[in-house]
Amino acid sequence: MSTLLLAFKRVNFWHFVWSAVVLSTLLSLLLSQLIHGHIVWEYPFAATFIVFTVASLLIYLIQRLRNLEQALVESARHRAKDATERRRADNALLESQERFSSAFKDAAIGMALVGTDGQWLQVNPALCALVGYTEQELLATTFQAITHPDDLDADLAFVRQMLAGEIPTYHMEKRYFHKQRHIVWILLSVSLVRDPVGQPLYFISQIQDITERKQVQEKLLESEARFRAILDNSPTMIFLKDTEGRYLLVNRQFESMFHLDHKTIVGKTDVEIFSPQQAAAFQANDREVVQGGVPLQFEEVALHDDGPHTIPQVELDRVSASFLPPQLPGRAAQASPDDLDTLNTRAAQHPLFERWLHRNVSPHKDPSMRIVTLSFKRLLQAPGDASADQLDLVAELSDRFSAGEARVTHTQNLVLPWVHADDLFALWEAARDAGLASANVHLLTDMIACPGGDFCALANARSIPVAEAITERYQDLDELNDIGEIDLHISGCINSCGHHHSGHIGILGVDKDGKEWYQVTLGGSDGSATSGTAQPGKVIGPSFSAPEVPEVIEAVLSTYLAIRQDVGARQELFIETVRRVGLDPFKAAANNVRANGERVA
Repeated sequence: MSTLLLAFKRVNFWHFVWSAVVLSTLLSLLLSQLIHGHIVWEYPFAATFIVFTVASLLIYLIQRLRNLEQALVESARHRAKDATERRRADNALLESQERFSSAFKDAAIGMALVGTDGQWLQVNPALCALVGYTEQELLATTFQAITHPDDLDADLAFVRQMLAGEIPTYHMEKRYFHKQRHIVWILLSVSLVRDPVGQPLYFISQIQDITERKQVQEKLLESEARFRAILDNSPTMIFLKDTEGRYLLVNRQFESMFHLDHKTIVGKTDVEIFSPQQAAAFQANDREVVQGGVPLQFEEVALHDDGPHTIPQVELDRVSASFLPPQLPGRAAQASPDDLDTLNTRAAQHPLFERWLHRNVSPHKDPSMRIVTLSFKRLLQAPGDASADQLDLVAELSDRFSAGEARVTHTQNLVLPWVHADDLFALWEAARDAGLASANVHLLTDMIACPGGDFCALANARSIPVAEAITERYQDLDELNDIGEIDLHISGCINSCGHHHSGHIGILGVDKDGKEWYQVTLGGSDGSATSGTAQPGKVIGPSFSAPEVPEVIEAVLSTYLAIRQDVGARQELFIETVRRVGLDPFKAAANNVRANGERVA
C-alpha cells in the first residue's frame, strides 16, 4: 500500500481522469459501431459519466488514504520526538539530581534542607562535622535545639519573614552549640523552596564555620581595648598623626590637657584645633620629624587658653592651702628626752616593737612627730587588701593618733602622717592587734601586686597566688632583714598596674596558649633614693610556670646572698649587687629551677 501510494504521489490524478474519459469515449464509440453498425452517441455520454464518477471516487479514496498515511507518519514522528524529549528530560533531571546530590554531599561547607518547622530534613557530612552530631542525630532534632538562645529570636524572625514572602533570602552570623557544648560561630545563608502554587516546601541552608574568624576578632578587640587602656592610663600625652598632619588618635591625657574631646580632634589638623601660634609650633616639629626620617626628642610648650599651660601662683597657693598641717593642741613641739627614753626602754623590752620602729616609722619635719606606715602585707590577704572592719579600725586609729588623717601609698600600704612620738607604742599595740603591724616595710614581702586574673578582665595571669606563695615562703623576719631592702613588684599583664618594670625583681604574667606563665625581670628602679636612677628591669630568660616562680625567687636571692660584698659597715643591697655583676649569675640560677632543667616556655 505504501509503495502504491508513493507511486500515486508522483502522478497528476486529473491527467489520469481526463485520459480515462477520452479512452472510455473512444471505446464506447467503437462498441456502438460494432454493435449497431453506426455510432450511438448515448454510449459515449454514459461511459464518460461512469468513468468520471468512478475515477473521481478513486481519486477521493486515494487522497484519503494518502492523507491518512501522512497523518500516521506525522503522528509516529511526533511520538518519537516526544519520547526522545522525555528521555532527554528524564536524563537531564537525573543528571541534575546527581549533580545536586554530589554538590550537597561533597560541599566543603555545611548544607541542609530544613522543614518549615525547623526540622532537619537532609544534612551533609560537612555540617555533621561542624556541630559534632551524626546525620541520624541531626535528623531527629531541629535547628532551634542547637542554636544559641541569644541568636534564636533573630533567626526565627527571618524565618517568619521568608514564609510570609517579605524577603527571598537572609544571611546572619549566629552560634550553634557543638555536641561537646562549646560554641561554634557560623555564617548562615538561607533560601526558601516553594511548590508550583507558591506554598512553602523547605529551606535550603548554607552554613560556613567562622569560629576562627570570630576568635581573631575577639582577640583583636581585646588587644585594642588593652592598647586603649595603656594609652588612656598613661600620664603622658600620646597622639598619632598621618603624614598630612591630621590626628588619627589621641589619649585621655591629651584630651584633658587641652579640654577637648577626641571627636573634635580626630580627623583635623593643628590649624583647625589650636591657635595660629600653637599650630605653627606643632607643625614645625612635625616637619622636622618627617624630614629627618628618624625619631626625635624635643620639648614643646603647650599653650592653653592663650597662655602657657602652667599653674598660676594664685592657683598653687589655693591648692597648697588645702595641705596645711593639722592643729595638734596640747602637744609639745618637740619630743622630750623623757619621752625618747621611755620609747627606747619599751623598744628594748619588745623586740617586735623595736623592729617596727626601725622599719615602719620614719622621721617627720616636725621633730615631735613621726610618719607611721601600717603594713597591709601579710598572709591570707592579697597585698594592699583590707576588710571593712580593718578600714573601720584604721579610721579609729587615724582619729586617735594622726589628727584624723590617713594616706594610701602606691606601695599598697596606709600612712598615718601625724603621729606624736609618745603615741608610737600605743599605736603599735593597736595595729598589732589588728594585724597591721608587720615590720616588713621595704623588705621582700612588702611587695606590690595588682589584682591580676582573679579580678581584672585585662589580666593575662593571676598575681595574688604568686604573691601569697612568696609571702608564705619568707615569713622569717630575721631572714628578710638579712636579705635587706628589696622591691618586688608583680603585674598580671603588660599594663603594669603592679609596676613590675620598676621592681628590683619584677614578675609579669603572660598568656601562652591559654596557660599562665611569668616573665622575671631584674634591675628595675623607681628612681627612689634606695634604687637610684629610674630604669626598667631586664628579662632574665623565657617565662616560668606559676609553681616555679617562688623557686626562681629563692634561687635569685640565694645567688645574691652568696656573691654580695661589704660596703663600708654594711652589705650590698640586692640592686647594688645586680648592677655590679650583671644578670648572668642570676639567669643561670633561675634556669636551673626549670622543670627538669629544660626550657619550658
